Amino acid sequence: MTLNTTIEEYIEARLNYEEAKAKSTEADKVFKGKKYALSKALLDDALERQSKPGIKLDNGLGFSLRKQFTFNCNESNEADVKDWLHNHYGDIEEFTVQKVHKPTVANKLKADIEGGVLDELDIPETFNLKTEDDVTCTGWAAFSKDARE
Repeated sequence: MTLNTTIEEYIEARLNYEEAKAKSTEADKVFKGKKYALSKALLDDALERQSKPGIKLDNGLGFSLRKQFTFNCNESNEADVKDWLHNHYGDIEEFTVQKVHKPTVANKLKADIEGGVLDELDIPETFNLKTEDDVTCTGWAAFSKDARE
């Protein structure tokens, strides 16, 4: 297989991938809208019946509501979150975890291996270090726009 043939196959596969990804994103938006509508309908139905929200259908499917809790904790508000937790719960050790930052480790390993400081064989087997070549394609945005038109 020639390089040009491989490039053509790559272009076709990438265009197909991006089209499928766009469809998936649209399907996700539709699904989330329908999910929101269902949760509202379940709440309205529960208010009308004066009961807990939920229904069991004859086909065996059951629908109920549960409340999810999420919040933001990032570099810009971490100190505020820790202060609030400390003020409300005292010791915050149960809420904090020290973790290895994988991107920093990966960048350091890459730099040291490429710089000759380390050999891949020096890395413990438990790291499951994998290296692979990756393709960078410049000019793709303009090319793919033209290809879709």
